[in-house]
Amino acid sequence: MTVLITGAAGFIGSNLVDALLRRGDKVIGLDNFEPYYNPVRKRRNLATAMANPLFELVEADIRDTPTLNAVMASRCPDGIVHLAAKVGNRNSLSAADSEGYANVNTGGTTALLAACMAAPLRSLVFVSTANVYDSTAPAPFREGFTPERPRTPYSRSKQQAEALVMEAVARNGLPATVLRLFTTYGPRQRPDMVHHSFVSALLQETPLILIGAGSDLRDYLHVGDACEAIMACLDRPLAGEVVNAGSGRGTSLDMLLALLARLTGKEPLVHRQAAEAADTRLLLADISKAERLLGWKSQVGLEQGLADFVAWVEKNEFSSKKETATHEK
Repeated sequence: MTVLITGAAGFIGSNLVDALLRRGDKVIGLDNFEPYYNPVRKRRNLATAMANPLFELVEADIRDTPTLNAVMASRCPDGIVHLAAKVGNRNSLSAADSEGYANVNTGGTTALLAACMAAPLRSLVFVSTANVYDSTAPAPFREGFTPERPRTPYSRSKQQAEALVMEAVARNGLPATVLRLFTTYGPRQRPDMVHHSFVSALLQETPLILIGAGSDLRDYLHVGDACEAIMACLDRPLAGEVVNAGSGRGTSLDMLLALLARLTGKEPLVHRQAAEAADTRLLLADISKAERLLGWKSQVGLEQGLADFVAWVEKNEFSSKKETATHEK
């Protein structure tokens, strides 16, 4: 199978690239290496893939229509996973950034769907987010619920992109599935995300910021499980379906921090910050549809996944600093 992955150098994208290559698929990775997301880190994410002859990197923006058309025409992918996006739910509340979310996330999806029209695709997976849900909805969240008023520019842009995908399914018969990932963590997670920021602060014994009372619940999904869910959608196209991918378990921020403190052996220095009105209070997935239609269920327990993640952060983010300090002594 030949798979095109947009946003291939990112956290989830690069893990998916490796997973597909391990099973023998040919992978075309498209990424624009946006400076905001640290291009050096993103290129490091693809270091293993770049040595694999089954991988090809295309450096381009998701809104680059001529390049998208050329890739579709010359590489003829069987499947597409659309991950390219401007991310950051809370950051999207910034007035300076708000328009960019619609430009990239909605505009980029429009460009990709247009390029797909001339290609005989077997499957397209649009990776959306649990942030399209409203915390006031009955939990666990089921796929049929879509809020009338998304809380942030980011969630609005992803909801609009979902609608574009569904329209392409209805009008053009595009074999597309929308997969809503809940809070994903694991190796290569961006430093600004909560797991990474907590672990870094604990290991460095510096203060960390905990937003809200600490009782807010999240559904944490290991990136390995997220990749398995995406591949299940590629292999078993569910045209026009929206599917949740989460663990189906809620964990409070206080509990997450306690687990990480125990795994690192460090006492957290907590600075609590008041939540904003648009901050998420609850994210919890009903995963029965994924189990029924895809035969998928998360396999990595939270404590196991966090232990692996802490080990990854120690090795990849702090080992060189420790070596430098030792040599200086």
